[in-house]
Amino acid sequence: MPAYEYRAKSRTGELSTGVLDADNERVAVAKLQGQGLFPLSVRASAAKAPARGAEAASVTRLTIRTRRISPADVTVFTRQMADLLGGGLSLGRALSVMRRQIENEAFAEVVGKLADDVQGGSTFAAALAKYPRLFPELFIGMIKTGEMAGTLELSLERLAEFMDSDQELRGQVKSAMTYPAIMAVVGTATIIVLLTFVIPRFAVMFEDVGRALPLPTRILTGLSRFLAGWGGLAVVAVVVASVVWLRRRIGTEDGRMWFDGLKLRLPVFGTLVRRLVIARFARTLGVLLKNGVPILPALAMSREMVGNSVLARELSGVQDNVRDGRSLAGPLSKSSVFPPMVTDMVATGEEAGRLEEALLRVADSYDREVSRTLRSLVSLIEPAMILIMGSIVFFVVIAMLLPVFEMSALIGA
Repeated sequence: MPAYEYRAKSRTGELSTGVLDADNERVAVAKLQGQGLFPLSVRASAAKAPARGAEAASVTRLTIRTRRISPADVTVFTRQMADLLGGGLSLGRALSVMRRQIENEAFAEVVGKLADDVQGGSTFAAALAKYPRLFPELFIGMIKTGEMAGTLELSLERLAEFMDSDQELRGQVKSAMTYPAIMAVVGTATIIVLLTFVIPRFAVMFEDVGRALPLPTRILTGLSRFLAGWGGLAVVAVVVASVVWLRRRIGTEDGRMWFDGLKLRLPVFGTLVRRLVIARFARTLGVLLKNGVPILPALAMSREMVGNSVLARELSGVQDNVRDGRSLAGPLSKSSVFPPMVTDMVATGEEAGRLEEALLRVADSYDREVSRTLRSLVSLIEPAMILIMGSIVFFVVIAMLLPVFEMSALIGA
């Protein structure tokens, strides 16, 4: 593990210097703060030894294995840690108990390393910072605040509640979109099979008749020939190229801004996306403020958590205004994302000195709006999908039956 030389002051103003081991400079600073010191300078030690091959390989292996750990696992861990600390167990003892109880081997290994770090003198926040994929900045910030204030159990409880609410909202969106997505995939696959395998056989039979086919039949057989030949490959190539282009475009900052702005401007889905990002921002900021995190760091963490670059850019401007001494409601009211209802509730909360409660009420309100919007969308999407698929099938059936009717009429004549 790398070594870092530091200069720091104690709470009494005494200067201290030394060397400590940490994964990176950020972890070193967190360790010093956990010891009640105020870092003046932290730099890599010139005498630090390179990581041994076995240790580096172990770290790489564990990093890969953490991909098997789901957000639900982290939420359960957070909830159970709060219960254990509430039951009177020390932090190190609680982590050791959790290591034995967790069934996920990769997560048990992570918790074991957390226990070792804490028992070795590290703060909980510094130990968690080694696993940013599992514990984001929001998580670490609240834990750090809880450790400094002596309210770690309460911080864990609020984190668990926040993650439960966030996962429930995500679950509602996924479950609402699952049925329409399945219908679209099955319907598209059925149409492709009809056009590429079934209809060509009927087209040969119709051509043997020697008469001009009805217009719907000509359209259908022409489309079938197009997809069965090079046209089908061309369509696949265009789709793949479009997906690759879109992924690369979104990978750039300008492209991400364009795509996130497009999502907010969509006629129906834009309203849903807007409510989702507002609910997430309000809940994140409210939970952080309620846990004692100062407003500027809380805004910075909330900006990283919203998941929309357009809103993140606007929140950056809001953060600058708050840093200059302005209120939160004023800059929010100038934003194109936040409606007047949100800014009015924030202004009321600021005036009453209960900003965090106002933000959490906004989050609860928008969570309910998201649920209602999802139900409305599903109730509209399902009949629309049925109507579209039914219309396509009806066209195929008519195009197939018209030549049959004509041949029957000729035979009858």
